[in-house]
Amino acid sequence: MKQELDFKKVSILIFAVALFFVSCLAVFFIAKSAMDVKKTEGGLAVRMKSISDRGASGDDGGFSFAILGDTQGFKSKDENGGFQGAVENIRKTDASFVMTVGDLLSSCDGGSKCEKKYADWKRALGDLYGKTYEVMGNHDRTGKEDADELWQETFDLPQNGPEGYSELAYSFDFENSHFVVLNSEMPEEHVVDRAQRDWLEKDLSVTDKENIFVFFHEPAYPVSSKIGSSLDDEETERNALWKIFKEKKVTAVFNGHEHIYSRKNVEGVYQFVIGNTDAYDHDLPKKGVADFAYQGKSFAIVDLIGERVTVSLYSSDGKLVDEFGFSE
Repeated sequence: MKQELDFKKVSILIFAVALFFVSCLAVFFIAKSAMDVKKTEGGLAVRMKSISDRGASGDDGGFSFAILGDTQGFKSKDENGGFQGAVENIRKTDASFVMTVGDLLSSCDGGSKCEKKYADWKRALGDLYGKTYEVMGNHDRTGKEDADELWQETFDLPQNGPEGYSELAYSFDFENSHFVVLNSEMPEEHVVDRAQRDWLEKDLSVTDKENIFVFFHEPAYPVSSKIGSSLDDEETERNALWKIFKEKKVTAVFNGHEHIYSRKNVEGVYQFVIGNTDAYDHDLPKKGVADFAYQGKSFAIVDLIGERVTVSLYSSDGKLVDEFGFSE
């Protein structure tokens, strides 16, 4: 009888220990899951996948490209910075090239200090620099014409833009898509001027590509911190530009300036703001202003298969934040 009681006690003890062990495992995995979420507009939690989970875009006959947001806050010696993290993770993908959306630096007067900053910026990109297309932001043009001249000396970009905008506005083709870079900072901020719009209409009239992507720094329809200090500051000019986008069936527009990520459909044209790869945070928009928004250092990968477009936003450490697909 005593042996039977001892056996029961031992069985209960073993069961208790096993239950404790299972409970600890459950707590661990719940905590780990909680670590893999980020706060988005409305307080929603988004489960994150890793950049390593991506398949090769070329496997389906398509291609991909990366987009860096504003990097004005990067520090050249900070190996753990947002810019450096984004670059490291883009290298893990099969992105054919890299686009930017402006504000590469915090300021540029066109002098030797700015020249050194650009050298540091290029060095941070490393082997990606040779396949990166730069877009000018307002902080890259604090020195006006002097900054323009240094930009043209520093970067090797297409020279097919409107007169007076060599390497400051341009276009190029890749596979089934046409890419256009405009300048929202010259001759003055907050406007893509008539000269660029006239050139844009001609440029888009002769392309036969399936997709058209347009890049410039200041969004036409800001959703948060830059309302009133973006292209909406000159509504007539802004509306004339957006009319071209609609008439020419532009696939998507990509901007920076607001240090958040947001996406918004404006009269049938998607606007994506990818504004913080290495900058300080701006506030998220009020509920309903954007279709989706996110606060934190990040970058994007755009995958294309025919006319099917998927824009994936990743945190700078490579976790998937948002994935959005659409087609014309």
